[in-house]
Amino acid sequence: MRSDSGANRGAHRGGHGTPLVLLHGLGMSWRAWSPLLEGLEARHEVLALTLPGHRGGPPAPEVVTVERLADAVEAALDEVGFDHPHVVGNSLGGWIALELARRGRARTVTAVSPAGAWRNPLDLARLQLTLGVSGRLSALPFSGLVLGPYLRSPMGRRLVFRQLLERGDRLSVSDAMDILADARECTVLPALLKAGRRDGQIAQLSSPDCPIRVVWGRRDRVIPYARYGRPLLHRVSGVEQVSLPGAGHVPMWDAPTLLRSVILDLTGSVEAVPSEGVVP
Repeated sequence: MRSDSGANRGAHRGGHGTPLVLLHGLGMSWRAWSPLLEGLEARHEVLALTLPGHRGGPPAPEVVTVERLADAVEAALDEVGFDHPHVVGNSLGGWIALELARRGRARTVTAVSPAGAWRNPLDLARLQLTLGVSGRLSALPFSGLVLGPYLRSPMGRRLVFRQLLERGDRLSVSDAMDILADARECTVLPALLKAGRRDGQIAQLSSPDCPIRVVWGRRDRVIPYARYGRPLLHRVSGVEQVSLPGAGHVPMWDAPTLLRSVILDLTGSVEAVPSEGVVP
């Protein structure tokens, strides 16, 4: 397992404390968690993974499904000896985090705008069209060159990343270029869109054996709560809901302090009263 956080590495590991795993969204990488790392690492040993088929991550499995990606995350946890970590996931990573809870591999789960549910076939088609168009545009080899002039100004970054972020102006130019590079080098988007049509929504998760907190940005334009959040809560029972004001689909830059507090509040609540049979 790579623990170096260099530009071409597939994972970042740092900090001290109980294990905490971070899982990014589709078309991104471990770098999506950069604004939160310092604060989380003050309380936890943090492992931020890059999912298979994403920039710097492991090769994609032959058949790409959410379950296969969860298998790969489980293998990574086994490799570093994280048996029962806290898990935080955004979007696709949120869906995988819920799958880890289903498998009994999570001490707590914070799912941030998790994918995996929709009201009806039209909402699925809308989501797949949005992701497909964004993915094709990002994959163009000259996307960075075309968008480069816009990325040099805060307002330009806010415009370019309006779909993902409410406050794209808070990105540095380097962060903005990294997001574009992550999207350009993601190889699993078509296969995951096909899997969504073939395999359907997240399986019912009743009576999970760990605390689950579902967090949604109020300005999420990719998978807005009304269309995708409410259906998910019908499939995952016993969860706590948190709404992030002024935050979009990837709130790590929009509301880093608030999101970090939401994560640490949940992990801290469990560690204040250790569960029977769970080693802190």
